Amino acid sequence: MASNVSVKVAVRMRPFNNNERAAGSNRCIEMNKEHSQVLIKNPGEGGEEKAFTYDYVYDSCLPEDHVDYASQDTLWGDLGKELLEAAWAGYNYSLFAYGQTGSGKSHSMVGFGEARGIIPRACEGAFFE
Repeated sequence: MASNVSVKVAVRMRPFNNNERAAGSNRCIEMNKEHSQVLIKNPGEGGEEKAFTYDYVYDSCLPEDHVDYASQDTLWGDLGKELLEAAWAGYNYSLFAYGQTGSGKSHSMVGFGEARGIIPRACEGAFFE
């Protein structure tokens, strides 16, 4: 059954793209899954750090074999299944992705190839479960 929380906020960090890797970009964001926090460190002198807390944090920048790597299955288990359960229970449920161009919204929502996103999984569940 769906939870009683009206709004949940999740953040997912995508892996570096080819241009970022080629430029030797350094990671200035860390995810603390245990506390659902995103830690952003100023890469300049002083290295000031700020923490932001969310309902869910997903780190897809880690190697895929890392215990905290956030796969499409992880997102589906935490967010997508609830969407389908709420729909079957007769509730309205909205899920949307927000972020700048190239931040990974389409990958999370639609996916690519075998790494199907939330939308195709929800459609499959609506018609075949």
